Amino acid sequence: MGFVSLFVSLVAASLVAWLLWKVSWMVRPGPSAAATQSRLLLLAFVALAFAITFGVYTFVRKRANVESLATGALLWWLLLLVVTSVFMPGATFVLQWPLLFSLLGLAWMMYSTPEKRTRSIDLLVLGLCAVPAVVLMVPVVYQIFVGLTLNFSFMVVALLVLLFGLLLPQLRLIATPLHWGLPGTAAAVAIVLLVTGVLLNATSPSATPSRIYYAFNGDTGKAIWAGDTAQPDERVKRLFAGSTEKGNLADFAYLRKSREYSLNAAPLLQQPSPEISVVDDKSVDGVRTLKLRVTSPRQAGMVAIYLESTAQVLNAAVNNLPVTEEPKDRWGMQIDGLPKEGVELQLQVKATEQLKLKLVDQTFGLPPVNGVSNAQPIPSATPDITMFMKTFSL
Repeated sequence: MGFVSLFVSLVAASLVAWLLWKVSWMVRPGPSAAATQSRLLLLAFVALAFAITFGVYTFVRKRANVESLATGALLWWLLLLVVTSVFMPGATFVLQWPLLFSLLGLAWMMYSTPEKRTRSIDLLVLGLCAVPAVVLMVPVVYQIFVGLTLNFSFMVVALLVLLFGLLLPQLRLIATPLHWGLPGTAAAVAIVLLVTGVLLNATSPSATPSRIYYAFNGDTGKAIWAGDTAQPDERVKRLFAGSTEKGNLADFAYLRKSREYSLNAAPLLQQPSPEISVVDDKSVDGVRTLKLRVTSPRQAGMVAIYLESTAQVLNAAVNNLPVTEEPKDRWGMQIDGLPKEGVELQLQVKATEQLKLKLVDQTFGLPPVNGVSNAQPIPSATPDITMFMKTFSL
């Protein structure tokens, strides 16, 4: 019964969280960047996960005792531990210790004599057994929230349901006198927090800042501003004042495909473009094998590499890890999370001409080259982008 109950809680809470998030931003404009990182909305989903999880367990409480329900929840944790040990062995401690201490708490509930058990002792023993779960899982939930934002609220809620399922014995002690009162109160709190958070973080379309690009071409030594002036905000008006030039960012895009923007000349930023250096270069039977070091001296977190010649790429690897991609008209790839020391790119190409590669590194935000770009950035779901490009012939 406990195994099925936790599964029902997991599916129901995740589905409700996803629906509420979608519906909320159909009623109000958004979500804004601030809404996706709102602690108030996070608390709303915590209360929602608690309400649904404990509501399901309260419903089945007459059909099974707490020990049976807790055992079913622990089975889910055991399954997750087995899967994690296969695919992510380094992360098993996050599940191991909460599971171990929860088993000790369950053993206390099942085998301690009634003479030894009082409400105070139960609270003490089960409270101590809950410490590893809270200490290890709460930071994981928070990091998922920070990394993926509330656009993935169903994942945050799913982790919370797993945690609450593990803490069922402790929660039962707290809620024994209340029965349906606790999940009902949690549901009411969730609704109040959700409505408040949505109202506080909703933004009108006109208040959303337009995305602006700062694009530096290392081949020409020139930089431009690019943006959409159809609905200009104050920044766009100042950066594109007096400019009527239209164009695209084809030099920075894969296959030179880019939409049209308003363009204006930009001041030069004294920072270097991305670099490629040759580590090794061999040719055997018409196949050229290159080892290249790709770096971003300005320490951009993302770099895109595009093939600008007609060479056929047979194989590619980054730091000895093969790159598997769907066939394309012309080879290209993007590396996210580029380390400071760069990466080693291995290419096997079949070519009769010089290999030509284009590097474009990218960071969020605008460089401090004038008063507008030096201002405090405005939170936005479409942040400004700075791009540096350079072409290399090898």
